Amino acid sequence: MTARFRQFHRLSAWLVGFPILLIVSTGILLQIKNWIPWIQPPSQKGGKLTPSLRLDALLKASQSVSSANVREWRDIRSIDIRPLKGIARVRTRSDYEITIDLESERVLQAAPRRTSFLIELHEGSFFGDKVQYGVFLPAAVLLLILWGTGIVLLFRPWGMGLKKQFSPQRSQKKLRLNRGI
Repeated sequence: MTARFRQFHRLSAWLVGFPILLIVSTGILLQIKNWIPWIQPPSQKGGKLTPSLRLDALLKASQSVSSANVREWRDIRSIDIRPLKGIARVRTRSDYEITIDLESERVLQAAPRRTSFLIELHEGSFFGDKVQYGVFLPAAVLLLILWGTGIVLLFRPWGMGLKKQFSPQRSQKKLRLNRGI
């Protein structure tokens, strides 16, 4: 039984290697995304805490950033308004993040946002549904099984040692040694 566990464990490890490497490395990058401006632009602070900016002003300010390719509302994926910081973050379909001051209506920062790309890589959706559910999902299930077989293989020698230590034959030997036989 242990030989089968080892054989399955080794074969599965090779099969899930690349997807798991991609999942783990992008997961680490997503964990530290706030520390690295290359992944996610740092947060800025605006003027007043009372926002007075209209949505059409956000569109106009976004259009002023040529590299973001914003022409109309359809080019904007989402708007994150932070009243306590006095800013609005406009995320575009071209994966750009534009930070706009809610008081002065000026662009504080515009930079590429790579978090969405890393999330797509992390979950496998970047490669399409067939790869996401045909490679990444089975790799995750196999990783769970690998973990289980690894635990069995890790604790099996200790279990065997306990089995030998408390076996009836060993007890007979101890008894004979204690009696001086």
